[in-house]
Amino acid sequence: MKFWRAFLVVVGLLLVVTSCGKKEVSKDETEEFLAGLSTTFAQAMMSEANQVLYDFTQYEPPLPGVSSYVPTLEASLTMKKLRGFRQPPGFESLYGTWEYDVDSACWVHKNPNNPSNGILFLWVFIDTVGNSHPASLFVDSFAFYQDTLPKKVWAKLGLDNKDLAWIKFKAEYNSPEEIKNLSLIYEIIGCFQIGFSILTPIAINTLDSEFVGTLRFWAINRKSNDYRVDLTLTRKEDDSGVIVLEDSDDWKMTVNISKPIYEGDYEKRTVKGEITKDGAHAADIEGVIWDPEDMEHQSVVMVIFSDGSEEPLATYLPIEDIEL
Repeated sequence: MKFWRAFLVVVGLLLVVTSCGKKEVSKDETEEFLAGLSTTFAQAMMSEANQVLYDFTQYEPPLPGVSSYVPTLEASLTMKKLRGFRQPPGFESLYGTWEYDVDSACWVHKNPNNPSNGILFLWVFIDTVGNSHPASLFVDSFAFYQDTLPKKVWAKLGLDNKDLAWIKFKAEYNSPEEIKNLSLIYEIIGCFQIGFSILTPIAINTLDSEFVGTLRFWAINRKSNDYRVDLTLTRKEDDSGVIVLEDSDDWKMTVNISKPIYEGDYEKRTVKGEITKDGAHAADIEGVIWDPEDMEHQSVVMVIFSDGSEEPLATYLPIEDIEL
């Protein structure tokens, strides 16, 4: 079993623990919370800014791999595009203003001199009811490590002459093979912020698989008094890990995932953790994760509340539905 699968199984507890650790919270309230949390993330994914950004990528921008310079919400969470993120020869020749010509179905370099140190893309966005809107994407503040790996990129997305979102990427490197630290922030103005950072040096070729080190993800809901959730993931050299989930309402979840134990053709990991509210004990987390699974080797992660009641993770997030 890959470490990421075990990580994703436990992260599913986000849908449970942030609310139901209190004794006085009813099942109805918990289900209402779950629906609200899911709706919040769905709104961020389906926001107008994301739709415009996705629309831009469908027009095949003139720079190969330009989508890597403008990470989407998904890319900010996976970072899989970083390894293909390189400065091509003659990069500065792309500076200036580009407009998408519908008749020729291609981008036209309208003004190579303005902006002089960035790239401005202009096109027409068609909304869900068929109305046309002038859209723009301005990318600048480029900086590269050894003239190839990105150190800094900034981008601003606009629609109808108004700013919709901005994206900021910064990184430092120990070598062409290892990132020292990195941060990526995607802000949907007035709505949501998604962030990702690397807190320890990590080999670039392991970012999307078996990394060793510490990553942090966070989300801020601008429409709900800047409610914030931070998720920190540490993977150790022995393939064990620690997950810490904290929110701005003083809930905290700490989960330890053991290194794998091999029993014949099966890989087994144990899961143990605790949920606290304002530092007080709220619930325990216990479970086991198998790979592969069958009738005799089934993954089960339980939340054991202070009143002694238990609920399986699968009640809220079926483990069998999680794909790596």
